[in-house]
Amino acid sequence: MGEMNSSRIEINDGKMQSTRTPDLLQNYMSCRESLDVFRANTVNARDICGLPSTDHLLAQLNEQPKDERVSKAVYVNHGHMRCQLDEKGDVFTVSDDHGHFFMKFGDKWTVTTEGVKGSREVTDLKVNNDGSYSYKDASGKFSFDKDGRLTEAPAGDGHARKFHYDSAGQLDQIDGRLGHWERQMKDGKVSWINKDSKTVWEGDFKVNQGVLEFHASNGVAWAFTPQGQDVRIN
Repeated sequence: MGEMNSSRIEINDGKMQSTRTPDLLQNYMSCRESLDVFRANTVNARDICGLPSTDHLLAQLNEQPKDERVSKAVYVNHGHMRCQLDEKGDVFTVSDDHGHFFMKFGDKWTVTTEGVKGSREVTDLKVNNDGSYSYKDASGKFSFDKDGRLTEAPAGDGHARKFHYDSAGQLDQIDGRLGHWERQMKDGKVSWINKDSKTVWEGDFKVNQGVLEFHASNGVAWAFTPQGQDVRIN
């Protein structure tokens, strides 16, 4: 299987479940999703079926019939990626070993990230046989290599940053709005040099949940967001 970009899954197909869950106002509404999906996706109940997110209601949802897609799913691994296919062969969940979980509702995908509150809508999710993948959100395109490392991210105003890693998986080069940067080690100290301007920053860059951060040797840290903002983080 090459790139996956299925769009045929329909959640709200008009089929009603025999079990119905009351909300806090005692109004009854149908919910097709199992608690297993809630836990995997970390999306609250209101996001999925309009219910307030409370432990009491989640306990009630646990008594619901399992999502038909989950009970009939086929699992396919692509590198570090794990995909769930429904009985039609359409992909409806994708997860990796680095805390990203994608799920399809109707013709839309959402992604949740471990350690990050909430979820966001994404488009153009593509998974390759080697486990590399890419997607787009409101900021732009994100790409990951077969080992789950970020290789491209938006940098605001239509610009992008590209990341390179050495054989040990250490981030060692960055191309972005400020030119080409390379990591260097001298006398046991890490710094980055801009090959275009010859500027040297004492400290180290790292990628944290799709955001580029610089941690200076003097203790100051900055985040360079996908929206093009430079934000001090300490």
